Amino acid sequence: MERIKLKKILQYLDDKIIIDDETRYITIKVKRRFGGLERREELLGRDIKTKKQYLIRPYSFIISRVQCWHQAYAITPKELPESMIASQNYDQFKIKENTDERYFWWLTHSNYFTELVRSCAYGVVKEKMVFNREKFLEQEVWLPCIEEQQRFGEHLDKCFSTRQVLSSDIDLSGGYIDQLRQAILREAAQGKLTEEWRKENPDIEPASVLLEKIKGEKEQLIKKKKIKREKLIPPISEDEIPYELPKGWQWCRLEDLMSITGGVTKGKKDSTEMVDTPYLRVANVQRGFLDLRLMKDIHVSKVDYEKYQLKEED
Repeated sequence: MERIKLKKILQYLDDKIIIDDETRYITIKVKRRFGGLERREELLGRDIKTKKQYLIRPYSFIISRVQCWHQAYAITPKELPESMIASQNYDQFKIKENTDERYFWWLTHSNYFTELVRSCAYGVVKEKMVFNREKFLEQEVWLPCIEEQQRFGEHLDKCFSTRQVLSSDIDLSGGYIDQLRQAILREAAQGKLTEEWRKENPDIEPASVLLEKIKGEKEQLIKKKKIKREKLIPPISEDEIPYELPKGWQWCRLEDLMSITGGVTKGKKDSTEMVDTPYLRVANVQRGFLDLRLMKDIHVSKVDYEKYQLKEED
């Protein structure tokens, strides 16, 4: 799995058409909260006031430029009338061959994708936030190989076979999406999403080996005085284990996986060498992403700068 820019998996479609006065066209809208693509009206070309219209393509990703904050985006159905059109208030993208449509559909329904889209909208009032296509295509998402994408999509389709996974058909009212997210997380935590993959890769390194490597790396950081030794924490008791894990997996505490440090103190006086550097404020840390549009600088000692400096994969 790798992080890849959206422009590597989506291609903007600029399919502007010339409206013919005597041809009938079907107009659309994309409903909020993953409501899908909806037919609006069937009109003769001469009755369409805004002549700047774009042809809707099958199996494309379409997003409302003025309702993007409210999750007004969808994947178009495989079969569409030839005369279905969208106004300039929508952006449409072809899903490239390196991306499975079903996998991308599930991705668009994640909290991560919602926040990613919102980070690419500009404006003051939510109802008037406008989608920035160029910024959107520069954002990164995690993308496994096409085979893993297909397995992921097939498994989720199977788990939720009572619901069709076409955005035009699915009913997402009544908190269904929240229930869906919880079910996916539960199956992932219990190892059900990777069950077939583990059967095909029986020699994968067990979690116990990985935890020992992490422990060794933390010891080295302690010796170099980059982190402090943490207080001893009790081992996980049987009463704390909610369910049995697959072979090779292991329960651990967050402290076993990472070192937690604080941040720099603003206004701290120091007689050592000082530097000016950008720093993350509470306003920059959003749900699932960093908003770096407005950064501020802070005056800190060089010691604190090195101690609290953000590193890749923090």
